[in-house]
Amino acid sequence: MISTDDTLYYVLCSHASNSSQGGSKPKVRCYLGREIKGYAAGELQRCGERLEDLAGIEWMEDEDGNVTPARNLTDDEILKWSAEKLSDDGRMWSIFAPNETAEFVEDATWYGLGDEARALVELCNPKTLRK
Repeated sequence: MISTDDTLYYVLCSHASNSSQGGSKPKVRCYLGREIKGYAAGELQRCGERLEDLAGIEWMEDEDGNVTPARNLTDDEILKWSAEKLSDDGRMWSIFAPNETAEFVEDATWYGLGDEARALVELCNPKTLRK
């Protein structure tokens, strides 16, 4: 199984909430999976939350009184719930896998960012998008 940590994802993201002065017009970006997870980890730490809580994973207490998740999240789940966390408060954080460049460009075009998205795809991986 390939780790999502070293995979490059195309992202439509807005760091401002819908209620902020800056609005929520997204930017187009490329991030490694580990960067997305790292951003979410920082948010979770500030809020005192855990990805397992967002995912609805139950917690169990062992004989020594240590509380641990009933199961570990998969790599894909960690990425999914990281994006969920980064999307709270009306922010946008849509992640597109390397094979989803057409969807990325289509969504970016809806926001008037189609040319920027195409340029980013060509910069990050010139063989993935055919005009």
